[in-house]
Amino acid sequence: MRGLSTRQCALPAFQLPVNRLLVCGLSTAAETTTGTEAAAKKLRYLRKKESIPKPPRRAYTAWQVFLDDAHAKTKGTPGAPDMIQIARQQSALWRSLSDSEKKVYQDRAIVLREQKIKEYNRWLESLSPGDFALLAREHRLKQRLRGTKRRSIIDPNKPKLPLSGYVRFSNEERSKLDSSLPAKEVTRELAQRWNKLSKEQKDVYVEAYKAEMVKYNEDIAVYRAELPKPLNLASALKPAKKVVKKPAKKVAKKPAKKATKKPAKKPAKKATKKPAKKATKKPAAKKPATKKRVSSA
Repeated sequence: MRGLSTRQCALPAFQLPVNRLLVCGLSTAAETTTGTEAAAKKLRYLRKKESIPKPPRRAYTAWQVFLDDAHAKTKGTPGAPDMIQIARQQSALWRSLSDSEKKVYQDRAIVLREQKIKEYNRWLESLSPGDFALLAREHRLKQRLRGTKRRSIIDPNKPKLPLSGYVRFSNEERSKLDSSLPAKEVTRELAQRWNKLSKEQKDVYVEAYKAEMVKYNEDIAVYRAELPKPLNLASALKPAKKVVKKPAKKVAKKPAKKATKKPAKKPAKKATKKPAKKATKKPAAKKPATKKRVSSA
């Protein structure tokens, strides 16, 4: 099998086919589960579960302004080339422009850059401490994935660590040194002056640091209490559970009962009212007269 280029082998292991891992000097199953792959899974999981604010577009350059003009001319026309094809076509034309022609685009880029800086600052002011925490987490995962080191977006409202005693002393003494000295000489001279100080002189700077550190610990505790609970990214590395569909039970259909015609009901007989019997009063039976007994004197 044909070998791969250095650029292709620089890709993470999980982005390479299994049959090409050995060509790049990687094993198959053991090397695919790497820190890069874990970072990619966590990044996808974080973006899926959390709404991470997106920063506005970066500041324009003269080349971007020139490219946008070329794209606007062909935009909307059927069969128009995409941005990559336009960039390839216009790159030769951009190189052929004179300095005076390029200056027109450079001036426009300066105006657009100032607008984008203001827009970016407004976007920063609209973010909450939780938004900054999400952006910092996304930035760390991007660094692991790409292997680059770039400065993350820092919350301007986050309490800052106080300067140590030595840094305080260095800031005071640096202005007294010759500005033409190289950085190494300045650092060496400041270290020598700090070592020559007595303990009482050093304590002045150290005590100021400790006093500010107490206030910092209180402020950072309040700041962290306002942050939302971070998402557990370890669940992104768990293998997805396979959902096994149970076969549907076959329900045996009962044979349909034949409809039997019921005999028609006979018409109900009309009820004939019987004549009411007249009540005849019976003569009252006469009671036999009782003879009174005469008492003998």
